[in-house]
Amino acid sequence: MTLKPTKAPRQSMPEQAPEVRIHNFDEVPLGYSPEQAVTEASRCLQCKRPACVEGCPVAVDIPGFVGLVREGKFAEAARKIKETNVLPAVCGRVCPQEDQCEICLLYTSDAADDLLCVALGGRRLIKTTTHTTTST
Repeated sequence: MTLKPTKAPRQSMPEQAPEVRIHNFDEVPLGYSPEQAVTEASRCLQCKRPACVEGCPVAVDIPGFVGLVREGKFAEAARKIKETNVLPAVCGRVCPQEDQCEICLLYTSDAADDLLCVALGGRRLIKTTTHTTTST
């Protein structure tokens, strides 16, 4: 079954408030909730010739990874990244995914600047109450 991209707005990554993070060394991004991650992943175009993979220096199967996130298969998505990237935690910190992964554009009839791209590559994805699943 091929899922069509949705016109959901880009999901903002929740972050620690500055007044909290100045007192600790914890990660600033708190991670998406499972629902936010699925919503963000649903924005991917799943291109037949994915320019995002061509732009990735470690050739991560970004559409495969994002598709698994979209299905709620978070652990499998993390394994998909690790198939070609032995240092995902390092790469996740330095990857300019805005230029590498988010190079696809889909203009809608609503507005010429309405983009359907996904911002999941290389960032912590899911923060749950029982555990954290990461892409790094």
